[in-house]
Amino acid sequence: MTASNAETDFLDALNAARTRDDLFAALGAELRRFGIGGYGYGFTPMRSSRGPMSDLGELHFHHTYPQAWQDAIGDDTRQDNDPSTILLFQGVEQVDWTTLGLAARKLGPDVLQHYEMAQDLGFRCGVSLRLGADHTGRILSGIGLWYPDHAQATVFRADLARDRDRIGRILQLFDIAVRGDHAALMIGLSVRERDALSYLAAGYRSAEASWKMKISEKTLEKHVANAKHKLNARTRDHAVAKALLMGLIAP
Repeated sequence: MTASNAETDFLDALNAARTRDDLFAALGAELRRFGIGGYGYGFTPMRSSRGPMSDLGELHFHHTYPQAWQDAIGDDTRQDNDPSTILLFQGVEQVDWTTLGLAARKLGPDVLQHYEMAQDLGFRCGVSLRLGADHTGRILSGIGLWYPDHAQATVFRADLARDRDRIGRILQLFDIAVRGDHAALMIGLSVRERDALSYLAAGYRSAEASWKMKISEKTLEKHVANAKHKLNARTRDHAVAKALLMGLIAP
């Protein structure tokens, strides 16, 4: 399966999800393809997110780490001492867990204890990433990715470098789906561009969609091409799936 097809399949899984738990499960399955054995995702829901309205603005955390991790350092107080989380809040975009020792020591004894406990539990190779932020730079979402089968830092870094762009695109789509990120929705599609994608999403062929819109097929293709560019989509189907996921169109 090509990277493009895999991402389209993941988009389909996100669009088919009805609850946050469905989204979390879809992400876990997708990340396992890259050798990622678990993840910890922190996020602040927004008004269009999938979940109860009562939790808007609150910080939430969901993880798929082993029970041993939850028992040892999974409570909220312990998470305040996670060095990778602290660095993300300080503005670091990507934190390599294999280089965290020095930072943990500088951040104080409680942080160092958290780091050493995680190391003892096998959380040696992994990366934490900033995903969403507001206009002031305040972090709204981030994720930690655990590579349990990597024993050597050099091998882990090579694998991460190889897959980083694909993982980043997957996480961007997932984050939009969970949080309902309004900034992501303000993508700037014109009315005609939204109409073109909506007809395609409803199953109309280009000739039928252009007839419905009372424009030429060439003009329709121009609108679709513009929408693909704005959505950073590789194909027409990818653009339609992204627009559906973001709530920009409804078939």
